[in-house]
Amino acid sequence: MDTNLVVPILGEAVSEAVLLRWNKAAGERVERGEEIAELETDKAVLSIECPARGVLAEIKVEVGTVVYPGDVLAVIARPGPSSVIANTPPVIASAAKQSPSQPETASVIASAPPVIASAAKQSPSQPETASPARSDTFPRRRISPAARNMARALGIDLDALSPARPGARITTVDVQRYAAAAEPGDMRFDRLSAPSSGRPSLSRPEPAEAEPADMRFDRLSAPFHRIPLTRVQKLAAARMIASARDIPQFSVSVDAEAGRLLKARQELAGLGLKASLTAMLIYLTARALADHPLLNAQYDQDEVIIYEQVNLGVAVSAPGGLAVPVIHRAGERTLGETAAELESVAQAARDSRLSPDQVSGATFTLSNLGMYGVREFVPLVNPPQAAILGVGAARPAALPTPDWGLRAAQLITLTVSADHRVLDGEAVARFLDTLRQRIENPDFISTRS
Repeated sequence: MDTNLVVPILGEAVSEAVLLRWNKAAGERVERGEEIAELETDKAVLSIECPARGVLAEIKVEVGTVVYPGDVLAVIARPGPSSVIANTPPVIASAAKQSPSQPETASVIASAPPVIASAAKQSPSQPETASPARSDTFPRRRISPAARNMARALGIDLDALSPARPGARITTVDVQRYAAAAEPGDMRFDRLSAPSSGRPSLSRPEPAEAEPADMRFDRLSAPFHRIPLTRVQKLAAARMIASARDIPQFSVSVDAEAGRLLKARQELAGLGLKASLTAMLIYLTARALADHPLLNAQYDQDEVIIYEQVNLGVAVSAPGGLAVPVIHRAGERTLGETAAELESVAQAARDSRLSPDQVSGATFTLSNLGMYGVREFVPLVNPPQAAILGVGAARPAALPTPDWGLRAAQLITLTVSADHRVLDGEAVARFLDTLRQRIENPDFISTRS
């Protein structure tokens, strides 16, 4: 029996991907679980595993094509009668089974939606004026949220966009194609020329007065070269533009003493448990979020969605750009399980082998730049989440004592950026105070002062 290779659900807020490469050619043998193809989304490069053992009988989608969850990429043939027809959509199956003596429209009418079927049955004598009424049954314009945000960020009029194929939804690929074809002068967003609907439009800039030579950046005055962005980097840029534009963000910072945390890490290593500082922070952050669920949430129109489990995304450097793999159910894992899962997903990100499950469903994000000596930074909220935690490096400091003396300490700066539609300053401050106390009094093992 033959099996279809289908695009899986790509994760939260990911509705499309691009087929990046085939690891097998048509006619080659494949094994169940073998990585047969790779998809590129705005978050990561995902590997698609073969669902059955057999032969790659037919490749239905070419490299570079935009695909959606449920699309059939290929057919895996196994010994026995072929059942490709049985696995195809109803319209194709009925057309394949149609006998030569039947009219070509018979199977299409039988399996098409009611509006299309009625259109096919219409006699030539009927006036053509009925077609506009039928077209109202379908949406006049379909565009993905990511494409809409990207178009607005680039200053492209939505009415100027068209999908790659008739009837399809406009995607970010269509926006990029339009942007690449537009003249440089057409890509400036002129706020004064925006229509009354609030939709940005493209306008050619008026000739500007010449600036003084010392105030004008002349590209020809210094050598330069260009580095093209990967698709992941382009779409990540569009998401961050949307974050900065659409989310009213504020940030709160606090210093925490990390001396006991660093000492606990050494003691754990002596017991055979190697856990990075990031893994320990994930463990503690997930438990602090359980005490402050409003940070484990997202804004949705006039409501706030509060998640009942913590799926903690972790910013990781990857070859194609920043990746954010997810530690699912982080609040229910032991430190050892957290450390092992973090190492697994981080390695998958470095190898560009993250699965859809490993990059989907995050409810909160942690970004640690301490390993680069960064003291503190203000991260952007990762939509649609309500908050993100930025962690700086541990640094030596001298703190005052009650008797007006000084004592040595190791401090780390914790910064939370939050969506002001969901959270206020006090809520974030309470969360940071809880996290600070957990860092200063870690409960992995008993530690001496």
